[in-house]
Amino acid sequence: MSQEVTLHTETFSQKAVEELSWLKNEPEWMRKKRLDAWHLFTRMPLPRWERTDISRLQLDALSPFARPEAETDYRTALAQASHTLLGLEEQQGGMLLQHDSEVVYKSLAEDLRRQGVIFTDLDSAVQDYPELVQKYFMSECVTPDSGKFAALHAAFWSGGLLLYVPKQTEITLPLQAYFSLGTSQLGLFQHTLIITEPGSQITLLEEYTSPSLPGQALNAGVTEILVGPEVNLTYVSLQNWGTNVYHLATQKALLERDSNFTWIFGTVGGHLSKIDIETLLQGPGATIELMGFFLTGEGQHFAFNTVQNHIAPYTTSDLLCKGALSGKSRSVFEGLIRVHKGAQHINAYQTNPNLLLNDKARADSLPTLEIEANDVRCTHGATVGRLEEELIFYLMSRGLSRREAEKLLVYGFFEPVLQRIPLENVRRSLEETIERKIEK
Repeated sequence: MSQEVTLHTETFSQKAVEELSWLKNEPEWMRKKRLDAWHLFTRMPLPRWERTDISRLQLDALSPFARPEAETDYRTALAQASHTLLGLEEQQGGMLLQHDSEVVYKSLAEDLRRQGVIFTDLDSAVQDYPELVQKYFMSECVTPDSGKFAALHAAFWSGGLLLYVPKQTEITLPLQAYFSLGTSQLGLFQHTLIITEPGSQITLLEEYTSPSLPGQALNAGVTEILVGPEVNLTYVSLQNWGTNVYHLATQKALLERDSNFTWIFGTVGGHLSKIDIETLLQGPGATIELMGFFLTGEGQHFAFNTVQNHIAPYTTSDLLCKGALSGKSRSVFEGLIRVHKGAQHINAYQTNPNLLLNDKARADSLPTLEIEANDVRCTHGATVGRLEEELIFYLMSRGLSRREAEKLLVYGFFEPVLQRIPLENVRRSLEETIERKIEK
């Protein structure tokens, strides 16, 4: 792999878009898609969210691309993946490692390859599977006009993965992907594209991780998930960036008839994290369970915008997002359950409990219902509270110190989410992460 580490054009511009496409030797249709997205980006104003301020993000100070040195950064990515929130599975169906702007390692079990499973970096997929990428990349799910940072992503995406699972294919071992950052003042734009054919079964684990580096960094990733009829999919996405990173993610899933999707998302790192999660249940019988958790520390701001879109009848969604806040930090949860006309016989739930661990932390929670059908069961709720002194006193009366009692209560607060995670090693690793953050 070339030792060149950046584009000649080191700022966001049309010239940089053209140079990036040339560097990757892309076909004309992808180059045009990038340029159309860039022109759209230049016309769109910087978003001004009511409760999340990104005005301090200095886009002009960031580089849009950094090519890693293959051997060095493969070892770096592998070392980081060995002790991240997920940890490395001893048995896995495949693994993909990205460091900075490109994938440095990928593997897939031979039996899965023979069955037609595709698990590769998206840059290679543009060359090797153009019919899949051209059909699904930012066309049916997330589109460049979804927002200013979605348009910037469409112009400068690099790395990421394509996962394609043929019909009636059952993958018993999880696939794992790690995205790491080792260059300061860099913009990352990895793209996850998941395509599942009818009757397939798969588990994908993803994590974003980095040390805290000088200067700002940006991750504007996009995730597109197409869940086919009668598919069983489990997707785990964890964000563990260093404290200098702005994480502005757009994630969307389309669910077809009788599909079953479990989506677990966790956020513990980064300076500012704004995650848009939207699900469209567009086939009758589709079911999605969303389980999220977050832990904030000093100076962190986490914002979640979730939309549960019920388009077809006889669909079910259940969202539980729990957060604990410490230090001078803030969380914002804005959740919407939307039931479209004609989508009868709907079950939809949404809950956001928040636990404040001191007087400086703040949690805003705004669950909302928008219902245009009359035969539905939709509920939502949110709580913001402190640790109960009565419970602390009870545990202290049993011999625990106050600190030990508080740790136990916080751990118990997250336990309902952790117990719903189907993978034991992931659950154990997250338990340890929660304990370490509580200690701080």
